[in-house]
Amino acid sequence: MEIWDKIKDVANDVSSEAKSVAEKAKLKNAIRYEQQKINDFYRQMGEKIYNDNSCAPIGYEEQFSSIKNSESEIERLKKELSKYSKI
Repeated sequence: MEIWDKIKDVANDVSSEAKSVAEKAKLKNAIRYEQQKINDFYRQMGEKIYNDNSCAPIGYEEQFSSIKNSESEIERLKKELSKYSKI
């Protein structure tokens, strides 16, 4: 019977480890989900600050300038792209 007890112990250990791995994965996914929610709120906040201010608030000048530069570049690229639509 001793061999069967050892097999049973090993099976229990494997089962316990599998449950532990599954629980850790579940918790890591929950953490990633909450982090993504925070990132979405940061993005929404940033968009609101940007859209609600015609001038950059103190401390946000570089970010505002970068956004305006990117918006200008997007417009330039769209104009360039529209040339291909006429062909």
